[in-house]
Amino acid sequence: DSCHKTSCHGAPACDTGFYRKYCGGHNYPTGYGTCVRCTPPPADRYFISHGYLNDSCQTETCVSAGECTVGEFRKECGGENYPTSRGFCTNCTATLLPGNVWLTDGDLSDDCTQGLPTTTTAAR
Repeated sequence: DSCHKTSCHGAPACDTGFYRKYCGGHNYPTGYGTCVRCTPPPADRYFISHGYLNDSCQTETCVSAGECTVGEFRKECGGENYPTSRGFCTNCTATLLPGNVWLTDGDLSDDCTQGLPTTTTAAR
């Protein structure tokens, strides 16, 4: 066989969230194929790698991207709309009731808990 055959392992790596398809083998002996998008991750996960030669991009949980401060939540992390994004912390949007403060962060949703501030009295 005098045809030049391509090694898929020599192909350039695809970007995070993509894998190489139609590369080498019996059906595509001379081509590197093309990079195609991996199946979108679940809503609470984002891609951290490419999938090499198959639809196997590795993911991390959005929670592992870091905790937001009290009064904030992680927005635009993972899922179909933001598959390679670890998101970012942004302010919760509810209006604080008079006298209330934020008591928690909202994790992955705009759902921070508010309440009256707690005071501690130092022991004498």
